[in-house]
Order: sequence, then structure tokens, then C-alpha cells
Amino acid sequence: MLLVPFILSLVAPSIAVVCYDFATDNYCCGDYCYLYRTNYSQIYVSSAGCVQGRGYSAFENKCWNSNSRSFCLCDGYHCNYPFVYKQFRIDENFLTPWNNRSLICGKEKVDNNDCVACKQIYTSEYSLSGCWRDYSFTRVESFMQPQSCVRIRRNEEENDIHCLCDTGDNCDRRLVHEQKLQSEAVTCLMGRTGNQTCKGDFCFIFTQSPSRNKWDTERGCITNNETLRPGLYQPGYFTLMSKYEMVVCKSDECNVNMKKAKKFVTITEPSCPVPASPTTPRPEPVTGRPATLWT
Repeated sequence: MLLVPFILSLVAPSIAVVCYDFATDNYCCGDYCYLYRTNYSQIYVSSAGCVQGRGYSAFENKCWNSNSRSFCLCDGYHCNYPFVYKQFRIDENFLTPWNNRSLICGKEKVDNNDCVACKQIYTSEYSLSGCWRDYSFTRVESFMQPQSCVRIRRNEEENDIHCLCDTGDNCDRRLVHEQKLQSEAVTCLMGRTGNQTCKGDFCFIFTQSPSRNKWDTERGCITNNETLRPGLYQPGYFTLMSKYEMVVCKSDECNVNMKKAKKFVTITEPSCPVPASPTTPRPEPVTGRPATLWT
């Protein structure tokens, strides 16, 4: 029987920021503002909005960049607004690339600094190696940082080790084979319907909000290499791009469903200093530059 703690969850307000929301052409309230841009023949397609979760602090005021796309998180008042519609080259002002050179990852050799990190997914049956291009928060593994490895198990077939690095050409090859990543800390439900179990450091549940059906939901286990990147995953509630939300929790079978998972973590509701409403005039936004992501 699953024992639910007496104090299920804590909900507390936090001072957050007002951000520009590209989808509504309005403002939203969150812990951080994000800006996502893709570059096709000097024409930029933008997405901008808010994300919630203090676990994003490792990415605060920093950017992922290449010549084809960029993704930035910032915590200034309307800090994502000035760059939504401006058409500027990727290497100017606001955006700073990870590296000054392009890496060779797997069989890929990409010119113009478009391959800034190597990622490998390793299973008992196959491995996939190549350039890392997950420049947005839309998946469980989006929280990875260079020089990190994590085991993510979603079902009986998906028991994968993910490694991300930027120290040199094909740096992922040696790194992934050094990983063991076995943990018995918690027992989690896994699979779209939660009819399987696994063991790891943490349980997770990941879904789109509002969820349309059971197939929108992922459950499973996370085991991080704490020597490489301590605290890469921590218990908490997160909102992501494209209306995704995730809970990482550390109690047996805490990921039954999203409603119950939220009761196992502290949820900090953003509280903005000004109302986000259509009648709010657009102020002069913060224009400070985020730093390079990995310094």
C-alpha cells in the first residue's frame, strides 16, 4: 500500500517576473522568461513565454546557441520581449555561442559552429550518437548540462543512458561507457498507463496540460551521475514549453498521476510584482545580456 505523507505538499508564493507571451501577444507570470528562435535564411520564428520551477536556476540568464537556433532563459522584467521580433544575426549582442568551434559528434561534421555539444543515447541493444540540438524544454532530458550522464527509464523497452558533453570531438564515446547508473533509492511507476515499475534516484511524471488522454503522459525513473553533475535533477514541479508540465519526486510510487505527484513536492506559485493584463502598457524591457551558458 502506498503511504501518503501527512503533509502532502507545500504551496508558497514567490516573487516572479512578468514576461512576454508570444502565443497570446500578452504578458504572463513565471519564475523565468524564455525565448526560442530558429533561423531560416535570416527570418526568425520566435516563441516566448514563462516557465515555472526554481530548478531552472542553473540556466538563469544563459543561452543555448548555434547558427540554426537559440534558446534563452532570463529573470528580468519583460527580459524576453526586445528580441522577439528583431531580426539580427545569431552572433550579435544578446546571443553568445557555447563554443568557438564546431564539434564532430558521431558521423556528423556540421559547419558554421552548428554542433556545439555531443550527445549519446546508449542502451543494451544500440547507441545513437550525434550533435545535441535539444534547444528547448520539451522533454525530461532537456535539463541535462554538458559533462553529465543520466539514466532515464520510461518502460520495459526504454532503459537509456544519456550523456552530454562539449569537451572535444566525440567526447561522448568514452563518457557513456564509464556509466553504471544503478539505484535502488525509490520504486516508481513507469509506462504510459503506469502498469510497470522501475527503481532509480527519482520518479518523474511528464504530461501535456491539459492532458487529452493517457497516451500524453510519461512516467519512469531518473538516476543521475552525481559525480559528474551533482543535483542535475531535484524534486520539484516544473512547467515547460508547449504546455508541458513535470513533477520529479522521491517517494515510492509518487508518480501515479500528476495530481497526486504534486502532493509530494513543494510548489512555489509565481507572484508577479505587476498585473499581467491586456490593459498594462508595454514598458521598456530589461535589455541586459545573458551570459554564455557554460562558463
